[in-house]
Amino acid sequence: MRTTKDDILDIMLKNVSPVTPNHDFTNTLMEQLQISVEEDLIADTTFSDLVNQAETDNPSANFTDGVISKLKRQSSLNHYQPLISKRTSLLFATIFLVLIVLSFITNNNSDALITQSSSFEAANNTISTFLQSFTQESTLIILCIISISALLCIDFIYKKRYL
Repeated sequence: MRTTKDDILDIMLKNVSPVTPNHDFTNTLMEQLQISVEEDLIADTTFSDLVNQAETDNPSANFTDGVISKLKRQSSLNHYQPLISKRTSLLFATIFLVLIVLSFITNNNSDALITQSSSFEAANNTISTFLQSFTQESTLIILCIISISALLCIDFIYKKRYL
C-alpha cells in the first residue's frame, strides 16, 4: 500500500519542471574547484614546505645545442635505389631491340603479314617464325630475355610516374 507521503512526493515530482543548468555552468564549477584546491594546498603546510625546499635543476647553457647536434638529420623523402642498374637495363633493352630487328629480318612471310586481319595475329606470326629458327633451349632463353625486357620497361614507366 502506498502511503500519503509517497502520494505527496509523486504529486510534487510531477509539478516540478526539470532544471536546466546555465550556459557557463561547467566553467563556473571548474573555477570553484580550482579555488577550493588552491585553498587546500595553501592550508597544507607539508606540501608548501616541500615545494619551497625543492630545487629546480637548470640545464647548462649549451644543452639545446648539444642535443640538436647529436640528432641525425633525416631527409623527408625516401630515395629508393633501383634493383637493376641503368647499365643492365640498357643491355636488356639493346638485346630486346636486336631480337625485334632479327625477327623482322628472318621473317619469311612478309607478304603474309600485310594480309593479316589484326595486329595481334601479325605479331604472333612474326614471333612464331622468329622462334622457329632457334633450337628449343635458345627459344627458352629468348623468351626469358623478352620477359625481362618487358618487366624492365614496366619498371621504367612506373618509376617515371610515381617516384
